[in-house]
Amino acid sequence: MIGFEVALNGSRVCVASAGDTCVLSACVTWVLRTAPGVKEPSDLRLDIGGLSEQTHLKWPAPRKLQVGDEVLVGSSRRHELGPEA
Repeated sequence: MIGFEVALNGSRVCVASAGDTCVLSACVTWVLRTAPGVKEPSDLRLDIGGLSEQTHLKWPAPRKLQVGDEVLVGSSRRHELGPEA
């Protein structure tokens, strides 16, 4: 199976893998909200998740990122499942 090895600023965050029939994703997202009264107008985040056998998966990650953070996602062949949060 394929897995993702995810690191943030040089430190491993997790290894995500979920079997032979699955979906994996590692997403960095930035949102800017311009509506009046919004408490947090800017949101920069990391999400690692997937879907396996109709089950939604989510791996632990520091969800909030800072400008300048470095996120590295590598793919590799895995022989065992990655732990899920």
